[in-house]
Amino acid sequence: MTIKGKIYDVSTSKMFYGPGGSYAMFVGRDASRALAQLSFKPEYFNGSLDGLSDAQLEILQDWEYKFMSKYAWVGQLVPKKTLIENKTEEESVWNRTSAESIKSRYAAGE
Repeated sequence: MTIKGKIYDVSTSKMFYGPGGSYAMFVGRDASRALAQLSFKPEYFNGSLDGLSDAQLEILQDWEYKFMSKYAWVGQLVPKKTLIENKTEEESVWNRTSAESIKSRYAAGE
């Protein structure tokens, strides 16, 4: 799950973020806007912070603090333009694991 471009490994909370979980729709996308607006609307799963109020940005910051304290930060989203122009940067965004290893841990039931 991603907040403000930071990817968090939520695999320790499968009951919430795994298939069929209450928050499964947040996984695999930047959920910043949806969290800031306290919304499950699909159109808010775009990561854009444009036009959010100060109160909404504060709500988002609270969510980010919760995720920082509970889940491992495993990477950073990189704009597509950067990925095309600079493969080295793309490879350096993963700090401890990759999306594939997280998926395999889910599949293995860890």
